[in-house]
Amino acid sequence: MAAEFDLNLFSVYRIKGQEWPALPGLLAATPPRRAARSRRGDNLVIYLTLSGNTPFSSSEYNKITSQMAERFYQNPGALTSALRATAETLNQALVERNMGSTGRGQFILGRLIVGVLRGAQFIFVQCGPTHVYHLTSEKAEHVHDTQISGRGLGFSQTTPLYFSQVDLQPGDLVVLCAAPPSSWDGALQNERSLPLLDALRRKLLTLTDEDLNAVLIQAQVGSGKVNIVQTFKPTQEIPTRAPEPVSTRQASQPAQAVPASSPDLMPAPAPAAGSSPEQVEPPIDHTEKEAALPPPSFSISPQAAQELSAQATPPHTHVIKPGRFVRPMGSSRPPSAPAEGAAALPEPEEGFRPSRTVAPRDTSNIPDISRPASRRRTDLFRWLAKGLQAGRGFFQSISNSVRKVLPRLLPGHQEGETQVMSGSTMAFIAIAVPLLIVTVAAMFYSRYGRASQYDENFGLAVQAAVGAIGQTDPVVVRHAWESTLYYLDKAEAYQVTQDSQTLRWQAQAELDNLDRIVRLEFHPAIISGLDKTIQVSRMAASEADLYLLNAAGGNVLRAMRTNQGYEIDPEFQCAPGTYGDFTVGQLVDLVALLNSNLYNNATLLGIDATGTLLFCAKGLEPRAVPLETPGLGWKSVSAFTLDADSNTLYVLDPTGSAAWSYFWVKDKFEDPNLFFGEQVPQAMNTAMDLAFRGEDLYLLFQDGHVAACVGGGRCVDPDPFTDPRPGHLSGATISDAVFTQMLFAGPSDPSLYMLESMTRAIYRFSARPDALNLQGQFQPTVDQRKLLFTTPVTAMAVSPNRYIFLSLDNQVYYATDIP
Repeated sequence: MAAEFDLNLFSVYRIKGQEWPALPGLLAATPPRRAARSRRGDNLVIYLTLSGNTPFSSSEYNKITSQMAERFYQNPGALTSALRATAETLNQALVERNMGSTGRGQFILGRLIVGVLRGAQFIFVQCGPTHVYHLTSEKAEHVHDTQISGRGLGFSQTTPLYFSQVDLQPGDLVVLCAAPPSSWDGALQNERSLPLLDALRRKLLTLTDEDLNAVLIQAQVGSGKVNIVQTFKPTQEIPTRAPEPVSTRQASQPAQAVPASSPDLMPAPAPAAGSSPEQVEPPIDHTEKEAALPPPSFSISPQAAQELSAQATPPHTHVIKPGRFVRPMGSSRPPSAPAEGAAALPEPEEGFRPSRTVAPRDTSNIPDISRPASRRRTDLFRWLAKGLQAGRGFFQSISNSVRKVLPRLLPGHQEGETQVMSGSTMAFIAIAVPLLIVTVAAMFYSRYGRASQYDENFGLAVQAAVGAIGQTDPVVVRHAWESTLYYLDKAEAYQVTQDSQTLRWQAQAELDNLDRIVRLEFHPAIISGLDKTIQVSRMAASEADLYLLNAAGGNVLRAMRTNQGYEIDPEFQCAPGTYGDFTVGQLVDLVALLNSNLYNNATLLGIDATGTLLFCAKGLEPRAVPLETPGLGWKSVSAFTLDADSNTLYVLDPTGSAAWSYFWVKDKFEDPNLFFGEQVPQAMNTAMDLAFRGEDLYLLFQDGHVAACVGGGRCVDPDPFTDPRPGHLSGATISDAVFTQMLFAGPSDPSLYMLESMTRAIYRFSARPDALNLQGQFQPTVDQRKLLFTTPVTAMAVSPNRYIFLSLDNQVYYATDIP
C-alpha cells in the first residue's frame, strides 16, 4: 500500500524542572538499502524507556535502539514476526545484563513501544504497561492492557507483546508514554475535539510538576516519512555566569567546577505517578554524585594567574566536569550585556538545537598549569616500583646462582679456572626460568584460583535458588531458577561437582515444570545411519516400519524395526518415474497405510505436486493413480492426509487457495469436493500443512496460527491457542513457537502434535474447533540438546504405538514411553 501520511514526532522530556529537546530511547528509521523485501515500505518508530537501579547512558540507548532497527529491517517475515523479533532483541539484551548483575542486586526494567507506518495505518506493539492515546476530531482512544503487555522487558526469556493499530486521519495526534502522570489520563481521554499540537503540549506540561517522558506524534498528509522534530525551546533556562578572574591571592585555593544536569549522564527516568505498584525507583542521578565529590585542586604560577585574570570565559560555555564543555540552553546575562573583555555571541535562532561540541579555540596563549601528584597515585607508583625492584632482584639472584652452580656440573672444570658461559647456555636460561615461573603460577592458580572462582559462583547459584523458595509469583520464580542456571554455568566452567549437578537438575526440573516440558531420552534410529545426500523432509510411521521422504530425490525410504533399531530396506521401491501409462514426479508428502488390505496390499501412499498418487509396498512394483482433476484445476499440491475411519483423502493446494476431499470407491479415490464451501480461510496461499480428525480439518499457516474448519464449510480462523503456562499469553499463536508440521498420531490418540523445529520440540494439544489447549511439549534431555540436537529438526512422526521420531543432520532419532 502506498504511504499517505507523514508522522512528526515531538518529545516531552523534563527532568527536575528542566526540559530537554533530545529524548533518549526515541528512534525514527526509514528502510535502508539492503532491507528485506517485505520491509521496504515500513517506516519504524521505537520508543524505549528504562528504569531500575543500574545506569544506562544515552550512548547505550542509541546502541540498543540501532540494533533493534537493524533486526527489524533484516527480518523477511510478516510484520508481526518482525516486530516480535525487534522486541526480543531488547529483551534478550536486558535479561543477559540483569543475570550478570543479580549478585549485586542491580537490574533494569524496559518498557517499549515499536510502531510502523503503513499508508494510513500505524501498527504498533507494546511491551510492558505502556500507554498509547489516539486523539481524533471525534473521539479519544486509550490503548493500554497490562494483562497482555506484561510487566516489562528484562525479567524473563519470554517477551510479552500486545499488538494494536490505529487508522490515521490528517491532523490526528498520538501520544506515547511509559508511565503518564495521573492528571494526564483524564485530560487526554476527555478531549472532545482535536486540539492543536502546541496547545496540547503546553497543557500537558502545565498539568504536573513531575518528571515527564513521552512522545507526541502528529499525522499529516505526505509521502510516508517519519521525522523527529526538535523545535521547542526549554521551559526553564540554566543561569550561568563567567567565572571571576583568578588572582595570585586565590591561586593556592582549589578551583571548583560548576556542575550541570545533562540527560547524557543519567538514564531516562520513569515518572512515579501513574506507575504500576511493582515499578522500581529510577536510578540515582550521576550529576548529583559528581557535585558531591571534592573539587580538584590546581597549582598555578603568578604569571599564569595574571594572564588568566585578563581573559574572560565566554558566557555561553560552562563546565559539566573537568575536561567536558557543553553550550547551555540559556544564560542569565542578556545578549546585550556580554562579559567584560569578551565578544557578544549571536543569539541562536528559534528552533535551533544547541550543539554539544564547541569550535576549536586558539590554545597558544594559554599558560601551562601544573598539577601536584595525587597521594594515592604516588603511593601506587611507589608500591609498583618496589614490586618491580623485588622481581628484578629475584631474577638476578637466580641468574647468579645458576652461573655459579652450572659450571661446576660441566665436565672438565678445575678449581680456580674461570668458566665463561656460552651464548646458547645463557639463552636457554633466559627462556627456561620464565617458563618455570609461569608453570608454577599456572599450577597454583589451577589448584587454588579455580576453586575460589567455583565457590563464588556456586554460592551465587545457591543464593538465587533460595530466592525461589516460598515465592508465589511465577515470574519471580522463573527468574530465580534461570539465574541459578546462569551462575551454575559460570561455576562449572572451573569445575563440575556432585553438588553443582544436583542443583542444576533441580533448577532445570523446576523450569521444565513451569513450561510443561517432558524430557525424553532419544536414541539413533537408523543402525548404519543415512547417506549424506539424503534430506529428510517428511516422515510417516506404522507400528513396525518408518518411512522417510527424501526431498533431494523425491523418493521414499523404508526402515524396518529390529532388535538393534531400524534398518533400511534396500529392496523397497517408491520413487518418481513412469508406471504404466502415468508419470509420477517428485513426491511432496507421504502417508503410512495402516489397513493395507483395503488398498491392494500397499503400505505407503505418496503424492506429487500434480496430484498423482503412488501406492508402494514391500516386494511389489509401485502403482501410479492420478487423482481426478477438480473443477478449478491443480495449482501446486503441497500436502495431504488420510482419514482412516472414513477412508477420505484430503489434499492441500495452497497456491489455488483450496483443500479438496476425495472418497475411496473400489480401487481409487474419486469425486473431488471443495471442503470449505463458501467460506475460505484468509491467506490460504501461506498454508503449510493439514490434519483431519472426526469432522474437523485443521490447517497450519506460516506465521504459526491454525484455522479449524468443520464439515459443511464453517471455519474458525484463527483457532485460538490456550496456553496455561505462567508468563505466557493465550491467543492466535504460541508466543515462543512457530510451528512447521502437524499431525494426529492415530485412532487411539486424539491429541494434535505440532513441530517447533528451532527449539527441537513437539507440542501436544487437545484439539477442538473453538480452541487448541496446550497439554505439554516433548524435548530431548538437556545434554542431548547440547550434543546431538544442535540444528533445526526437519521432520517428525508419531507412530500408533507412541514412538516419537525426529530427523536432523542425516540422522533420525526416536524415543519411546511417551506419557
